Amino acid sequence: MGAGHSAYPGDGAGQVFSHRADQQNIRESNVDVFPTFANKAMEIKDASFATAMFARLEKADNPNIYLAAAKALIAFSDKDINRQIVEVSKRNPNLRKDWGGQEFVQMLKENRIE
Repeated sequence: MGAGHSAYPGDGAGQVFSHRADQQNIRESNVDVFPTFANKAMEIKDASFATAMFARLEKADNPNIYLAAAKALIAFSDKDINRQIVEVSKRNPNLRKDWGGQEFVQMLKENRIE
C-alpha cells in the first residue's frame, strides 16, 4: 500500500466504494429496497447521490419509487435541485398520474416548489 492508502474497511476508499455501490443501488434497486437507499441518501445529503436519484426520477413509473426519490431530493434544500425536480416532472408524465401523482404534487406544494 502506498502512503495514505489503507486496506481497512473503515478508510476513505471503503467510503468511496460504499458511495458508488449506493449510487448503483439507487439507479437499479427494486421497489422493495429503493426507499432504504433513498432514505440513506436523504440522511447523508451528499450531492453525488442527486444524479443517481434524478436518473431514477426521470424514468420512474412506480409511485413508491418516485415519491421516495422526490422526498430525498427535496431534503437537499437546494434551489437548483428543486428546479430540476420541476423539469423532470414535465418530462415524466407518471409523476402526475393517479394517487402517486396527487401525492407528488402535494409534496411540491408543501415545499413551495413550483
